[in-house]
Order: sequence, then C-alpha cells, then structure tokens
Amino acid sequence: MSSLKARKQLLIAESELNRIRLVREWEKGRDGVVALSHSTQSVARTASAVISLVSSLVSSPGRAPRPPQRPFSWWDAAAKGMRLAVDIWRQLHPPDRTP
Repeated sequence: MSSLKARKQLLIAESELNRIRLVREWEKGRDGVVALSHSTQSVARTASAVISLVSSLVSSPGRAPRPPQRPFSWWDAAAKGMRLAVDIWRQLHPPDRTP
C-alpha cells in the first residue's frame, strides 16, 4: 500500500470519527433543548397557577365579606381551607389535555 493510499484511508477514518462525534453532540444539544423546554413549560404553568391563585385571593368580587357580628365558626374555616386546597390542587395539576 502506498503512502498516498494509507493517508487517504486515515483521512476517511478520521472523517467518520468526526461524523460520529458530531451526531453525538447534536443529540446532546437536542436533549438539552427538550429538557429546557419542559422546564420552561413547568415554570410557566406554576407561575400561571400562582398568579391565578393570588388574583383570586386578592380580588374576590363574587364572595360577600362575612359580617363582623357573626361568631367564629370552625366549620366555615375548615370549608374555606378545603376550597383553597382544592383550588391550589387544580391550578398545579391541570387535567390532561392530550387527545
């Protein structure tokens, strides 16, 4: 085998190694973008839930304030706490919308 043919074989092998490295790096980059996308979606859902929850707590025009002369009721407090827990659960765990 001449030195020219040996050099050609070496360049072909090196090119193949570079191609394999490029494919691996491309896959790693793609996986990173997918992970970033999932993280961004998760942060967006959480932020949306928090904003919705805060806005519903701050301004609740549909609910009339409790009159001050009414005595404290543990049942009312427990019911409000359960409603709040259900609202938080629904905001953080939206229904699966996949068809």
